[in-house]
Amino acid sequence: MNLIFGFAQLFLYHPLFLLLLYTYLVIFIPLKSAINITNILPTLLKTIRIK
Repeated sequence: MNLIFGFAQLFLYHPLFLLLLYTYLVIFIPLKSAINITNILPTLLKTIRIK
């Protein structure tokens, strides 16, 4: 619970942290895993169909 509260505090009091997290999710993860935008949708559909 303390971890969740800590994250909540970060999001509430540090908007820049949210911005950094967003840029990390958008830019660095696709570069790291080298997934094209065209490859994301079929894999997403496959995982939804499996579930």
